Amino acid sequence: MFKKEYDYSIIEDIELDDLDLYLGENYFITDVFKNESCRWAGFSQYFGLEQGLNPVECESFGSMVAFFITGKYCPSSTDQYYDENRIRDKIQKQKKEIMALDVEEEEKVRLLFYYIFSIYKEGLENYEKSITALTVKLTYSQQKKFMSVKGYTKAEKFRNLLDYYMENHK
Repeated sequence: MFKKEYDYSIIEDIELDDLDLYLGENYFITDVFKNESCRWAGFSQYFGLEQGLNPVECESFGSMVAFFITGKYCPSSTDQYYDENRIRDKIQKQKKEIMALDVEEEEKVRLLFYYIFSIYKEGLENYEKSITALTVKLTYSQQKKFMSVKGYTKAEKFRNLLDYYMENHK
């Protein structure tokens, strides 16, 4: 744990009101006025979105940053998408190495923040969970459109549709 509390402004200086407005405009529900943990989570969601993460990745990223920098958890409910225990283990291992460095504590906070971000930016697919079943009711016309999506099975069609959406809505 860090000896003192550090504000997210050591990464980027954005006013709390502006951060709250940005998050609201982008459909995040983090209450940045609640406590330091939620401020770090909200800032990380903002940072992640600005750097190209999708909203689910931003939620998980924010939760991890809040936990490892403040020691308090700001829940994200993203453990259904990612194996967050494995992510936490990886971060904890690196945090020990960062804490052993001969640099100012504030720099250790920055290094930890950017390390956590690197996991989400460069290798999160290694931590994704598969959802075993998904049931969707469609109208006849929606089903007809869905069946025209490339793929041999409904599962393949859905994955192709989802991949297309994610590629075009970053």
